[in-house]
Amino acid sequence: MSSTRVRSSRFGRLEVAVVLGVVLALACVLCASASARPLPRQFFGMHKFDEIPAATDLSRMHDAGVGVVRFQLTWRQVEPNAPDDTPVIGTGHTYDWSAPDEIVRRVVSAGLRAHFVVYGTPAWINRDQRAPAIATQADRDNWAAFLTAAAQRYGTGGDFFVENPEVPNKSVRDWQIWNEENSSVRYLPKVDPAGYAQLVRIASGALNGVDPGIRVILGGMFGTPGTPGSMAAWDYLQALYKTPNFASSYDMVAVHPYSPDLYGVRYQIQKIRRVLRKNNDAGRKMQITEVGWSSASPRADGHLFVGQRGQARLLRQSFKMFMKKRHRWHLRRVIWFSWRDPDAVVSDCTFCARSGLLRNGGKPKRAFRQYLKVTGGSG
Repeated sequence: MSSTRVRSSRFGRLEVAVVLGVVLALACVLCASASARPLPRQFFGMHKFDEIPAATDLSRMHDAGVGVVRFQLTWRQVEPNAPDDTPVIGTGHTYDWSAPDEIVRRVVSAGLRAHFVVYGTPAWINRDQRAPAIATQADRDNWAAFLTAAAQRYGTGGDFFVENPEVPNKSVRDWQIWNEENSSVRYLPKVDPAGYAQLVRIASGALNGVDPGIRVILGGMFGTPGTPGSMAAWDYLQALYKTPNFASSYDMVAVHPYSPDLYGVRYQIQKIRRVLRKNNDAGRKMQITEVGWSSASPRADGHLFVGQRGQARLLRQSFKMFMKKRHRWHLRRVIWFSWRDPDAVVSDCTFCARSGLLRNGGKPKRAFRQYLKVTGGSG
């Protein structure tokens, strides 16, 4: 009798072990299949130089697996003239939406999403568009009025989509405030974390006051700008967190981790994540809103010039790292800079002339083929 119980007990333990083994095996299969699933299309973004991108380029981007196109919404272009004198704040403004209307139309009609970089102070406020409109209360009111009007046009249920029912109703969700604000070349008269924090707070109030679904994204911080008066991205972010109530004024942090090698890219992102953890904000989502290398010869004068082979290799290696670390880094999107080599020389960006996946005429580079492998797209 006792021996029977022993045999039954052994059999029970064996049976449980088998069942547990099957369950674990199934779990492993499910995990493997989940990790093997392609990433959401919107993980892959692209920067486009042209003021109004060609429909053929946008269609080709879509086929290549791109989900989002990043471009500037330039206040100076939309409101070239000062508002009429009026005692009522927010009135008297005349906006010309024709250029951003056409870009949004083409982007969403190609099955892509638009990602705004809001930038460019009008000349009637400051001669240099890189100087933000925060010096006076009138400047701040005009900044808020512009963003309110922009959200009313391109946010959920926006006027643009109402006026153009034939256009797919894909409201603009991602609004990036300024660009490389930690660089003395991009933010005038001097790098100013407290001033920039104010710029973001005003923008957040205006945009979310119209559409709470809009995501307010910090301007992409250049990891190591190097120019006099600039700040490393992580030092700048730490300074932002010292300003009152800053964390509640934005949704995502953004970084431009330019580096001649993969180690430098990883180092910059880790430094940013460390600042977030230090400020009890470890779960904050991140976007890499610019990353890339130039296909120009490594013998050229520039630390991002790596040749065609180097550009393709670094694209492959960096995206492999981004996809592997996306959960740990809370990484929502990576935007490659850029799609096609520009028509003209960009005066303040030496590497930009050969940063594209395509040559100016549209011929693919080696990096384009690697990009297709990463996204699973065709081209």
